[in-house]
Amino acid sequence: MQDSLQLKPTGHTAWDFAKEFDPTHVRSLLNDTVEVSLTKGPDGLLGDDVPYRFGNDNSITIVLLSCFMLSMIAISFSRSFLVRQIRDFFYTPRSGVTMTETGYESALQVFLVLLTAIVGGIFCCIVSESWGTGTFMQGSQLKVIGAFTAVFLAYFIFKRIVFGIVDWVFFSSKNNDRWIETLVFLTAAEGILLFPMMLLQVYFDLSLQATVIYALCIIILVKLLSFYKSYSIFFKRGRQYVQNILYFCALELVPLLALAGILRITGNYLKVIF
Repeated sequence: MQDSLQLKPTGHTAWDFAKEFDPTHVRSLLNDTVEVSLTKGPDGLLGDDVPYRFGNDNSITIVLLSCFMLSMIAISFSRSFLVRQIRDFFYTPRSGVTMTETGYESALQVFLVLLTAIVGGIFCCIVSESWGTGTFMQGSQLKVIGAFTAVFLAYFIFKRIVFGIVDWVFFSSKNNDRWIETLVFLTAAEGILLFPMMLLQVYFDLSLQATVIYALCIIILVKLLSFYKSYSIFFKRGRQYVQNILYFCALELVPLLALAGILRITGNYLKVIF
């Protein structure tokens, strides 16, 4: 009898059909399908990336945690030195005798100045990324903070050199030493006061506007104390108010405004690179 349907043999036996429905074979096929869909599935729907936060960056956390631990250890071992610095800031003995700083105390102040530069670098990176045009690439924040920190360190060194030259020309060496000690102390105190604010901003999502207002208040307070101390050291005897204002504007306000401009240019330049 002729096959009217003209069916072609498939070549599959009953054993092949039984194998297709074998639970072990079906399970292996499902595993292979899932593995392929997870690794090579081109039609899968990608989820949104988790937004970058400074608090989730391990490198920044290590930097801040190291600064916190070292600063707490240094302050705990130098409480008497800091108390003496605060007392001498508002009261100068009439005898004019000044206590010389030990090597450990000088190293403490240098570390606190470095802490101020690091805090300033992190603060500028956050402000530049939040309020500026464009953002930095993820993973480059530590390099950006290092660049801003280098700018702050260059600013502190520049101020130290300029003050040393001007004070050496116009004032006595004794007053110059007192002023340099005051300048280093104010810079270190600025870093100590700004560091808790930076921790709140990075890890507790403190409002950026509140952070900026707090930082501006600390900077203004430090500059007012600097204005008072320069008057008490250099110009108090002659009642030279105008000279003190000119000295303060030329050596404090002008470098500060120049620093703000350099930081803005640096932030825009780094956004092009990173």
